[in-house]
Amino acid sequence: MKKNYILFLLTVLFAWVGHSQTPCSQNNPAPVTSIIYTNPERGNPIVAFDLAVDAYTQFNLTTITVKMATANLAALNPTGIVKVYSDNLGLPGSELVSETITPTVVTEAPIGTFAIYNVTFTFSTPVELDNLIGDSEAKFWVGFIMGNVNNGDTGVTGGALVAGLPYAVTNDTSGAWVLSSGDPLIDGTYTFEGTCLLSVDDFSLENNISIFPNPVQNELNIQLHNSITVKQVNVYSITGQVVLKAQNARKLDVSDLSPGVYLMKIETDRGDVTRKIIKN
Repeated sequence: MKKNYILFLLTVLFAWVGHSQTPCSQNNPAPVTSIIYTNPERGNPIVAFDLAVDAYTQFNLTTITVKMATANLAALNPTGIVKVYSDNLGLPGSELVSETITPTVVTEAPIGTFAIYNVTFTFSTPVELDNLIGDSEAKFWVGFIMGNVNNGDTGVTGGALVAGLPYAVTNDTSGAWVLSSGDPLIDGTYTFEGTCLLSVDDFSLENNISIFPNPVQNELNIQLHNSITVKQVNVYSITGQVVLKAQNARKLDVSDLSPGVYLMKIETDRGDVTRKIIKN
């Protein structure tokens, strides 16, 4: 048993979980109910939709897919402009990226006199939306400028506001951004795709997980940032035996443990952390 305990300690001391990069996406799956116009004739030369990036995450945005509509069955222009902005108090702020893109366009069944297109924009280089050291969700905005060959009405389709903020438009006179209003509030129907780089190493977790009181007598509290989820907690004796186990726990009743030193392994959705606890 003593050898097993030494091996367990070596595993804890030398384990390292690096940054984990995985495919990720964000979308508004609401059924299409409206058209958000993107042409100057309607006073909305550009519209933007918010993109949320979780704490301790970098979203490398690669492609954007939107459904677009044009009046009188007009063909879309061959290129469109996609812009990415920082957030400024719930509105698009500084422009981070602007790229003219030739999208992939798939024609769908028309609705009345409106042609419907499924349009996918792919950035030449992934757009890094960095929130790796942020301890709360960060907002960004993605904007579109797209017209049609007849210079008539063009728009991105919209639907119910499922999450986040309503779409934003630029005021035709001042150029200032404003959020859309009305009842019900709507957002664009879109899909943002890319890869997410997650900060899951033990050192970043160490700064965001605390336990108290320690030494403890009866109840041990696990405090962590809201974006981190505890999956399982195991408490080990000095001989390496599991003496207490709990799932999705923020509090542990340790009153039945004998006085002494224990190791507690906290398994989270962002990696694992091991702490020493002392039971009085």
